[in-house]
Parts: sequence; C-alpha cells; structure tokens
Amino acid sequence: MRRDELEHAIRAATSVIRQDQVIIIGSQAILGSYTEDQLPRAATMSPERSSWLIGRKTFNSSMP
Repeated sequence: MRRDELEHAIRAATSVIRQDQVIIIGSQAILGSYTEDQLPRAATMSPERSSWLIGRKTFNSSMP
C-alpha cells in the first residue's frame, strides 16, 4: 500500500463511521510519518491496512 492509498482508505473509513479520526496500526502506520521514498520498498508491499476506530474496543483489518 502506498501513502496515497492509505490516505484514501482513511478518508473512506472516516466517512463511513462519521468520525474524523482513526488510528492506523500495523505495518502501514509508518506511512503516516515517512514518505515512500524515505522507506525501503518492502514497507509498501503489504496490501493490508489495520485501523482502530476511536472509542471502539475492536479493530478493523482489511485489504483493498
């Protein structure tokens, strides 16, 4: 997953849950702090994105 794909997933998730924040966990969380060119290629290989919905007790993991 590239950073632009992660940003799209975040926008979609916040729209669906009608909240303005989610917490990204797992391997894709690093894309929030660094650009793709600052990371090894392997950092963008995972198609999964895991997010924690603010105020929820469970997390959501999905593939594009």
